[in-house]
Amino acid sequence: MDRFLSSWKSAEDPARGEFSFRIDPHGYPQLLLKRGNTTWQRGGSWDGIKFTSTLRPKASPVLTSEFVFNSKEVFLNMEFKVQFFQGLH
Repeated sequence: MDRFLSSWKSAEDPARGEFSFRIDPHGYPQLLLKRGNTTWQRGGSWDGIKFTSTLRPKASPVLTSEFVFNSKEVFLNMEFKVQFFQGLH
């Protein structure tokens, strides 16, 4: 299963746009920013603690993250610890 984030086609059209952010699961997983089929940027491969192109992760009061890499699955889960919207009026 291939899951990823993608841009909207336009501000008014939420159909899939040309940019996507995904995990390449081949070899050691790495983050990819793509435009169509062209890779624009790599986030480095996972080294067991962080992606190699990022600084050592710091604890965040707002965001928690979990990266899972095993023989059955590869995924990055990010969750906000705080609620940004109390409700719409």
